[in-house]
Amino acid sequence: MQGVDTISLYDDVTNGVYNKLITGPAHLLSVVDVARRAALARRGVAHLSFPVDVQTKSLADDDESLGIDVQHGTASGWVPQIEFPSPDAVRAAADLLNAGRRTALLVGQGALGSTVEVEAIAARRAAPVVKAFLGKTVIADISPYSTGDIGEFGTTASSAAMRGCDTLLIAGSTMPWLHYYPKPGQARIVQIDRDPTSVGLRVAVDVPIIGDVRRTLSELLPLLETQIDRSFFAQIQTKMSEWNQALRRIETSTKLPLQPQVVAREVSELLAPDALVALDCGSNTFFAARHIYMVPTQKLAVAGNLSTMACGLPFVIAAQLAYPDRQCVAFVGDGG
Repeated sequence: MQGVDTISLYDDVTNGVYNKLITGPAHLLSVVDVARRAALARRGVAHLSFPVDVQTKSLADDDESLGIDVQHGTASGWVPQIEFPSPDAVRAAADLLNAGRRTALLVGQGALGSTVEVEAIAARRAAPVVKAFLGKTVIADISPYSTGDIGEFGTTASSAAMRGCDTLLIAGSTMPWLHYYPKPGQARIVQIDRDPTSVGLRVAVDVPIIGDVRRTLSELLPLLETQIDRSFFAQIQTKMSEWNQALRRIETSTKLPLQPQVVAREVSELLAPDALVALDCGSNTFFAARHIYMVPTQKLAVAGNLSTMACGLPFVIAAQLAYPDRQCVAFVGDGG
């Protein structure tokens, strides 16, 4: 309804990222590009309020918005900012990690695109890789280093890795399940994030590093020593194998009524190598987290802090518009 002040309504949703009222067709052409760049750069929600009478107006009739005859417009591209980590902080992080004997990695959305670096560090330090949900495609679910997701829909192997580690490297994650982090005093922690306000947000950190996650990991890798004692990693691998066996028994069940875990695994088998999967919040989120296996060439769209109802369908419509030649799948239900 145009009588609603939607700009004020969406202040809390956008949280200072971008929130504008469209006043005409020409105005829209400019602010859409700005809004996209703001959403990507600030990793948040950009909102444009598009009144009905403006929607029906043609660009040719928009003299009021143009004001003067200007031929230039905004650029439609976006170039991400690359933050260079402090060399002293990277050295301190390497010293801390080299001193550990039971290292774990926690990776989130900020580590997307860092598959090679994450697996190389995991191999060198014999470290299981725990994934926050938005980091599900950082490494493949079938990777020997992956323990799957963490949190209320995570795996027993991920919980064991967090409970048993004496050293934790957090890369691009602010995973919100506080009681799944190591207990105070249990582990020394390195956290890498491009946003200074995210460092130490969930847990006390010994070595904070502000910088691009992929670049930081690539600079950290040559400084890391090979972990000789791999018993901790072997223990977690055993737990992950047991977890996968338990899931497989559920996923192959033939009992009726049909089990949702069976549906989720069948959807997983049908995904294209570059598929985009969108979820909303509910029981379907749990089933997707545990039974839909994904790889780094795929993309996952889900509300990271959860409790977001009915967003899966609009997410997947946007995905199909953005990537018309790729398979786009909405796995929705429950509250949606």
